[in-house]
Amino acid sequence: MSPEEAGTNSDLTFVYVHGFGEGGKTEIPFVQKMGDVIKECNINANVQPYIYSKEKLDFLNIIDQWQESKKVVENSGKAFYTDVVMELERKQKPYYIIAYSLGTKVIAKCLEESETKLQYLKGIYFIGSALPHEVNISSKILPDTMKIINYYSSNLDYILKVSFRIAEGKNAGGEIGFDDKNIFINRRTVCTHAHKGGPITRDYSDMAEAITYLALFNEKIFIKGEACNFNLKMQVSTGSLHWNDLTEFKNESGQILIQQNVNTGHYRAVSIEPNGKRHRVAWGTNMHSILNWAELF
Repeated sequence: MSPEEAGTNSDLTFVYVHGFGEGGKTEIPFVQKMGDVIKECNINANVQPYIYSKEKLDFLNIIDQWQESKKVVENSGKAFYTDVVMELERKQKPYYIIAYSLGTKVIAKCLEESETKLQYLKGIYFIGSALPHEVNISSKILPDTMKIINYYSSNLDYILKVSFRIAEGKNAGGEIGFDDKNIFINRRTVCTHAHKGGPITRDYSDMAEAITYLALFNEKIFIKGEACNFNLKMQVSTGSLHWNDLTEFKNESGQILIQQNVNTGHYRAVSIEPNGKRHRVAWGTNMHSILNWAELF
């Protein structure tokens, strides 16, 4: 994304920082899906990819490419801070950052570039992060109380579970979550790492709609859609096979967890009692309808 594109003609900007080898694709699945959601919601927003490397993957030379990409990323944080973050701050445009895989290192480096608090950054989401789980990230320029939301996959992300461990000799934050709870909020998913295409992908691009809806909820923008489906309160499991944990809220009886089904795409609200019992209390195809039912808007 060029400086001229940052926040152009939009009230809200989403910046997507691609993963290892993803910048060489003609279309980036997450960006494409988020763009479709923005269009369907009919909101004055835009999503733009930040391309730090256009190298295409060569699976016969993958180890060398990985090492070279890490070197490129080392120098990309400053450019991202100058060309994107500072442009959006100058234009006083609210923005969200979504960083995938090796792209999360671009953001980690970006956050080291200044000590001046960012005023228009509204949220950062890490998905499938290829950073070591014990990494120390600077929070000095983040808005007060802001934490990075880290979506990780401990069971199905075999690229991080196997390849990252072999290459780096440690677990990634995108596999097991990050240690530093002062900076990160870790949310479990059942996503795979790389985009495979097809009707049921189960990769992180399927979270484009959910992240868009969460950001709009944070902006107090309500997207009207289908009402919640008829619900019979029923006990449920953690959803460790087919459900992504998106966000949670405290209420009088305990907690309300919002989840997304990776096969059907629909959402559910799960009440978690102090004794650990879980019950589905609402479900449907529109996350905002569920949040509205829970009186969170």
